[in-house]
Amino acid sequence: MAAGGSMIDWTGKMWHIYTMEYYAAIKNDEFMSFVGTWMNLETIILSKLTQEEKMKYLMFSLIDGDIAFLLRIKQKKIR
Repeated sequence: MAAGGSMIDWTGKMWHIYTMEYYAAIKNDEFMSFVGTWMNLETIILSKLTQEEKMKYLMFSLIDGDIAFLLRIKQKKIR
């Protein structure tokens, strides 16, 4: 990560790079060779985070998962 750059900027750049590689792989019919790299994106990003940032990420992931779970329950009750 470049000095002075924020983690959000770096993550955005990485996401952009992987998205462009994904579309290029589809266009060139090389999708399967790219799948492994795409699946490792989360691991790559997490390896760059500090421990504090990892905890924040995990907390947001848990909160997001809980919200999604509660929304599914609410939708089932409505039906």
